[in-house]
Amino acid sequence: MLRSSRRFRASGRPTWGPTLLALTALSAALAELTVRFPTGVPTSILVLVVVLGGFFLPVRALALLYLAIGLALVYVALGRRNAATPLNQSVVLLLGVTAILMIW
Repeated sequence: MLRSSRRFRASGRPTWGPTLLALTALSAALAELTVRFPTGVPTSILVLVVVLGGFFLPVRALALLYLAIGLALVYVALGRRNAATPLNQSVVLLLGVTAILMIW
């Protein structure tokens, strides 16, 4: 076993910290791109982060990821408040339903 892989498997089971960190950074980057380029990057792209988190994270880490995505949605809503394309409520509904389905 490689020394670097022992660091992530110290207790004999895989940890989800690096995956959670990567998906949280991805959601923050996508939120920033959504605010800067609202016509090129839709807010619904955060669904990809929800689905990836549902596949790779346990429920406890998924709850933390959903908190980060919720904060990203608040950032997008505030950033696009007076823009030509504000945050659509159907996108928030889509993200919520997808999040529930990924836990189930």
